[in-house]
Amino acid sequence: MVYPQPKVLTPCRKDVLVVPLGWLPLSGRAHSTSTSSTSSSGSRTPPLG
Repeated sequence: MVYPQPKVLTPCRKDVLVVPLGWLPLSGRAHSTSTSSTSSSGSRTPPLG
C-alpha cells in the first residue's frame, strides 16, 4: 500500500511508527553487520518524505 504522505500528518505518524517497528527485526536480521546507523536513518527517510 502507498503511504498517505500528502494526506494528513496523523496517518503519517502512525505509518512511520509501524514501519520502523516491523522493519527493526527484519533489517537487523538482513543487515546484521551492515551500517546500523545508516539502516535506521535510511529506512526512516523514505517514509517521512
